[in-house]
Amino acid sequence: MNANEVIANRAAEILGHKRGDKFVHPNDHVNRSQSSNDTFPTVMHIAAATEINSRLIPKLSSYILPYKQS
Repeated sequence: MNANEVIANRAAEILGHKRGDKFVHPNDHVNRSQSSNDTFPTVMHIAAATEINSRLIPKLSSYILPYKQS
């Protein structure tokens, strides 16, 4: 399963359909027939940005805060 199929299945679930129904088609609706060479790096950038915002920045802030208070 590629990233477009995962995104299509999740979109279908959000819209109230069952996973795998192809209500949201991975090629037609998600990536609009782009090459996976175009879409995969984008997915990786989104994943990296999400992890940086949700894990790295809060952790770094907790390390920096004691030094600011000193």
